[in-house]
Amino acid sequence: MRKILSLLFVVILSTCALFMLSLTAYADNSAVISSEVETTPTDSGYCGDNVTWTYYAETGTLEISGSGDMQGYASIQVPWYAYKNKIKKLSITKDVTSIGDFAFYDCKSLTSVSFEENSQLTSIGDYAFRECTSLTSIIIPDNVTRIGFYSFYGCTSLGNISIPFVGEKKVGTNNTHFGYIFGASSYSKNYDYVPASLKTVTITKNFAITSYAFWGCKSLTNIAIPDSVTRIDKSAFNGCTSLTSMILPDCVTNIGDYAFRSCESLTSLIIPNDVSSIGSYAFDS
Repeated sequence: MRKILSLLFVVILSTCALFMLSLTAYADNSAVISSEVETTPTDSGYCGDNVTWTYYAETGTLEISGSGDMQGYASIQVPWYAYKNKIKKLSITKDVTSIGDFAFYDCKSLTSVSFEENSQLTSIGDYAFRECTSLTSIIIPDNVTRIGFYSFYGCTSLGNISIPFVGEKKVGTNNTHFGYIFGASSYSKNYDYVPASLKTVTITKNFAITSYAFWGCKSLTNIAIPDSVTRIDKSAFNGCTSLTSMILPDCVTNIGDYAFRSCESLTSLIIPNDVSSIGSYAFDS
């Protein structure tokens, strides 16, 4: 009788163990299925000859991938137009070389833009990020050589931006003022178009801060200049009334007329020893 009871007890324990293993396996399988559901694309298609778009509703992410240039659009022609108010994150892979006109226009829920490391992006189209009112910051890749007109117009939450150069093109003599990418047709309109929310600008590749580049940019408190800069031209920071401090790179040798005029909040400015020329009224208040 005791042997029978012992055997019965062993059978019950074995059955329970098998049942628990089955539950665990089911749970693990469910987790895998759930994970797959979260990363399943909601919609996708082409936005260039070799460039595709994929939208993930679960995370509100739009991914641009492939290689080469994106197509340019009119404002309501983008293939992800139906999702534009739901896009929260934008991810662009490294071999995409351009962002088309109006590409992300009016994506009001977009808060972050990420570019894959070693991005080969060279151009950002006109109106590309216009009215992205929730975008708070962006780091534009160093390989970019052109940023289009009105590309960041109406980005009223933008607090900081990193750019390879100031103005429209990396190399050029026209449209060299900071406000160009926000819609300012001339330097005298910087104040009207650069968003009041913007406080910090980081420049990564310029060789010079050209004349009137930041003229009248009254909201900016911090502007970081790369080591490659050799000169600060006429009225470059004239009227930057909120600018509090700046470190000029060691390579700077010339500071132009009125360069820091009316920078009334500027309390700290480190000038390199090799500066050989400081223009008239460079620091006039």
